[in-house]
Amino acid sequence: MSDFSVDSGRADALSRLNGPGIGLIVVGALSALSSLGGLVSSFLGLLLGTTGPGFPDLGQFGGSLGGPEQQQLELITNAMGGTFGMFSNLMTLVIALVIVAGGVKMRSGEMYSLCIVAAALTLIPCLTPCCCCCVGMPVGIWALIVLLDQNVKSAFTS
Repeated sequence: MSDFSVDSGRADALSRLNGPGIGLIVVGALSALSSLGGLVSSFLGLLLGTTGPGFPDLGQFGGSLGGPEQQQLELITNAMGGTFGMFSNLMTLVIALVIVAGGVKMRSGEMYSLCIVAAALTLIPCLTPCCCCCVGMPVGIWALIVLLDQNVKSAFTS
């Protein structure tokens, strides 16, 4: 096989990787922004002490929420804020950065394993917060379909 044929095959594979790579970058960036917002919110909750008792009684506004339902809402709200919220948002931020890195490497045809991991992470529901199923899953499926093509896989450099 001539060098021209090999270069042409790699160029074709790289052109097929471009679209899903951009998709992974977008999903990862949106998830990172959402995680950063959650981190700031959780940190402010800890700083201002709004994650403790003292949740307003929502039953007073004419709704049916009060008693045990009120306590459950307080428990959920407190759990999602503060330390747990910071930890979960930090983990989601790390995952989002892995997805962005996988998209960048996918566009350049490098680090096949990272690209597979990034595409697989987008398939896990609600792991990418703002792009739960409507954006993350289709991009992840598209990326995996392209990555699992034998011609594309052989075009990766490492």
